Amino acid sequence: APAGCTVLSEHVMPAGATATNSATLNAEGYRAIPYGASLGILMDKTYTVNDFVAVSSEVMVAAGSVNLPTARVVDFRMTFTMGGESQDGGSIYCIPRIDGQTVRRFEVALDPVRNATSQYLSYAVEVPEGQHNVTFSLISATVKRVRMWYSDEWAGQRFQLLDIGPAA
Repeated sequence: APAGCTVLSEHVMPAGATATNSATLNAEGYRAIPYGASLGILMDKTYTVNDFVAVSSEVMVAAGSVNLPTARVVDFRMTFTMGGESQDGGSIYCIPRIDGQTVRRFEVALDPVRNATSQYLSYAVEVPEGQHNVTFSLISATVKRVRMWYSDEWAGQRFQLLDIGPAA
């Protein structure tokens, strides 16, 4: 393919063909993306378990894979609904990973007064083209357990990966 182009598909033409309707599909390419466009939501998972995160233990709350046709900027969007086991509040580490590598480690303080609270984080990073495994984990950062909540009133642990455009 010429430089700077995206292969849409490859076809085989029979010898002596005078029209393209006799071509057979040889391989599919990537979908074409209009320059500067977003691919939208790449992953959207909600962990709906009401459970405790034990001290220093890691709980994977979302996992999936994405295929990026070009280098992209993606936004990790994380919503957590949780509370401390006691009135001392506490905190939890939220860890998004791409291909096993930590993107960033966030520490989120829990409200010591309320039983549970929802909090939201967003973090954008550049990701190279290709197939990638994405995970989102939580680790209790306190001396007490942390409780995860999900119900009609509580959002649970929601993880979204959103494509926001081409990398520079």
